Amino acid sequence: RELALRRTAQRVDDQLLSHMQEHAISGPWAAGERILVCIDDSAGAAALIRHAKRQADRLRAPWSALYVETPQAAALSEEAKTRIANALRLAAQLGGEAVTLPGQDVAGEILRHATAGNVTQIIVGKPAKPRWREWLSPSVSHELINRAGDIGVHVVALREQAADKAGAISTIGRPGFS
Repeated sequence: RELALRRTAQRVDDQLLSHMQEHAISGPWAAGERILVCIDDSAGAAALIRHAKRQADRLRAPWSALYVETPQAAALSEEAKTRIANALRLAAQLGGEAVTLPGQDVAGEILRHATAGNVTQIIVGKPAKPRWREWLSPSVSHELINRAGDIGVHVVALREQAADKAGAISTIGRPGFS
C-alpha cells in the first residue's frame, strides 16, 4: 500500500511539474520534495553529494547535483576540473541527475534552475572564506539564503574542510612540514 501511494504521489508530482512548465508557472509548488545540491571545485564536493543522497533517501525524493560553470572556470587547474567531473559522475552513479549550466551569477542560475525544476530544498557547502570577507563579497550560500524565497537552503559544514584547516594549523612550525 505504501509503495502504491509513493508511486501515485510521484506521478502526480511529475504531472504537476509538466503542467507548470507548459503554462510557465513559477515554482516551487511543494507537491513533493525535490532536492538540489550545488557543488564547486572544492575538495568537499563528493561529501556534499553523499549528504544530498542521504537526505533524498530519507525523504524518498528525487535529487540532482548542479555545477554552474562561470567564465573563471577556464582558469581552474586540471585537478579542480577533475574533482568537479568526479563529483558529477558520483551523483549520477548514486541515482541523481548531474547538471552543468553556464552562467555569470552563480546564485541566480541556481535559483532559476531550482524554480524551473520545482526544487523545494537546496543543499550547499559552508563557505570556506573568513567571515570578514563576506562584507566585501557575499558567498553563494549567503546569496541563496537571502534570495531563495520559499525554497529551503541547507548549509552543510564539511568535515574535510575542518580536517584540512586542522591539518594546516597543526603542521605550522613543525620540522619537516612546509
